[in-house]
Amino acid sequence: DLPGHKLATPNVGTVTDVLLKSFVLKENNVNASAINIVSGMKPADMGTSMMVSGEIDSMLTYEPFASQTEKNFSGVKVISDVPKIWKEKTGKNNTYPVNVVCATQGFINNRPDDLKTILSAVRDTVNYINSDKSDEAIAQIAEILSLDKEIVKEAFKRVEFTYEIDEDAMNQMLKWAEELGYIKSVPSSSELIYRIEY
Repeated sequence: DLPGHKLATPNVGTVTDVLLKSFVLKENNVNASAINIVSGMKPADMGTSMMVSGEIDSMLTYEPFASQTEKNFSGVKVISDVPKIWKEKTGKNNTYPVNVVCATQGFINNRPDDLKTILSAVRDTVNYINSDKSDEAIAQIAEILSLDKEIVKEAFKRVEFTYEIDEDAMNQMLKWAEELGYIKSVPSSSELIYRIEY
């Protein structure tokens, strides 16, 4: 039912945008040109724009904003859970990478101790979130984001926290970004991934 309707997304060129145009719509045999895609809307505003003002008919967003919309408005229905479909399609446990740690070669070369500190903090945070203390992590994240704990708890059901990179998934996302004209070419994994013991 999406053709002919307004679908809100975050900015053009984001992971969400690439997934919409190269995965979600193709999986459902829908041409992107058949949908009025409204790009650049803040995820926190999408629920209100859809359910109160009626500016849009649907939204493609990420957590915790999907769970926030479900909790704040009755009648909201999730029609596509992209991480779930991705797993089913690829047969892998990991989903596509969304947020990763990036550093310049200069930082890697000149500040290795600081880099190790940052990576250790990321690893420890992921382990904390995935531990039996996840309720504490949920409360802390809810406080930081000024959200209800139940919203964050629901969001956690659709999010995987890991510090491992699935290179196949990364390369697939980059290939789609290239096909969409967002990047000129796909760099090799060795150009993108720098492994360090920490």
